[in-house]
Amino acid sequence: DHLDPSANAAGAFRFVERGSRLLTAVPGDSRVVLQHPRGNLETIDPRALNLRVVNRMLSGEHGKPPQFGAALHRLRLHRMDLNLLYDHDPESFAFWVDEFVKQVDSVDRLNLFLGTLNEEDCTRGEGPFAGYEPLSRFSEEKAHTDAKSDGPGLSPHPNDLLTSRDMEAHRRQVDESLWTDIQRRRREAKEHKESSKVNRICTLIRSAIQRIDSPDQPRFLLPLLATYLKRVPSDPESALKLVRKLKDSGQSGDEAMRHMLFLADVNQLFDVALGMYDFDLVIMVAQQSEKDPK
Repeated sequence: DHLDPSANAAGAFRFVERGSRLLTAVPGDSRVVLQHPRGNLETIDPRALNLRVVNRMLSGEHGKPPQFGAALHRLRLHRMDLNLLYDHDPESFAFWVDEFVKQVDSVDRLNLFLGTLNEEDCTRGEGPFAGYEPLSRFSEEKAHTDAKSDGPGLSPHPNDLLTSRDMEAHRRQVDESLWTDIQRRRREAKEHKESSKVNRICTLIRSAIQRIDSPDQPRFLLPLLATYLKRVPSDPESALKLVRKLKDSGQSGDEAMRHMLFLADVNQLFDVALGMYDFDLVIMVAQQSEKDPK
């Protein structure tokens, strides 16, 4: 693929030892092998090629969800801005946010992503991703069409036990289910279109976690708390209510409280807990922060 020589900020150029030769590039990957004048070999991952691989992962193919998990791993491995997962194509992220949570499937990595969010579009301006453009733009209609063509309703029954009428009814049921899901995603995207980038991402991920996670034994409790505390302005009261609900169910809320204290100001949490007239939460904030409850 052609690389714009003017996109030096995006990693189009890399300094190497004088006299080095390019031996080969790994097909479909970002690694290239160099031979230095002294004969020693070195494998490097140029940022320009890394961005091309990430671009392909996030663009998706044939209406299928982007490879968010693999893209996040590569960005993290090469210390690149995780905001690219959203800034690559905000509409695609909003549509596939459930897939994002499922593919990442890690409390630590979801927290890492939420912790690095900022309001700037990392693909604009003079930053390290200057000149970055998606290989393809998200099309909601195409995603709906391809999802129907790949859906279980169009696959023949292995034993051919379904009649044509049953198959047609099943197709309609699958189509209605897919369309309902698309309508929900479209509605959520419109509801938060006017909010800031960080607030919109937090709301989308919170909704996805609430749909995916079990309310009795939540796996993604810490990222869920982060979605309340990362937004601007933050919403510590809703986060404290989650911890209160956790304690009422007989589970320990110590880890959740420590996570909140890492994300929010201890004095703010203390004052909000006092304003809620929940002295169990007040004591918990004081104990986890070593703050004198007096």
